[in-house]
Amino acid sequence: MANGVFQVRRKFHIVDGVYKGSDIGALQTHDENRHRRRNLMAAELPLGGFNIPYGTGLYYTDIGIGTPAVKYYVQLDTGSKAFWVNGISCKQCPHESDILRKLTFYDPRSSVSSKEVKCDDTICTSRPPCNMTLRCPYITGYADGGLTMGILFTDLLHYHQLYGNGQTQPTSTSVTFG
Repeated sequence: MANGVFQVRRKFHIVDGVYKGSDIGALQTHDENRHRRRNLMAAELPLGGFNIPYGTGLYYTDIGIGTPAVKYYVQLDTGSKAFWVNGISCKQCPHESDILRKLTFYDPRSSVSSKEVKCDDTICTSRPPCNMTLRCPYITGYADGGLTMGILFTDLLHYHQLYGNGQTQPTSTSVTFG
């Protein structure tokens, strides 16, 4: 298994011992919700790094998905190692993230490497089981009342691979997500 590198940034910065970007109540609420969701995530992508957070913080990184690669900013839940992107068909999804970044919506028609996961694919664990000729749906609920649902796709994830000499090189791998 190869190591990958993502540039990880903090949402809330500490300047002279004080968080900048939000009040402490918002930080605590975010952290409590993150811990509640920790064990409820359906998909994971391992993430490593050397950034040591001091206190509560929201991290994000940019990745590429598809062929050609499209850039996405994804928030990283350090309690669960999970992230997701919004699909182009989502009508009620926000167009801007909590970190005031414009969100890119995944459009499978824009990627020649995109494949719908079908119900008869072994990776589809839809409950109740879906019709074998249809697309594989997913739904994940969180303790804070949040919900994510949609159709699973497989596409290429573009990132930087870390080598023993500390150098990185662009690479990609197939990933299934919703």
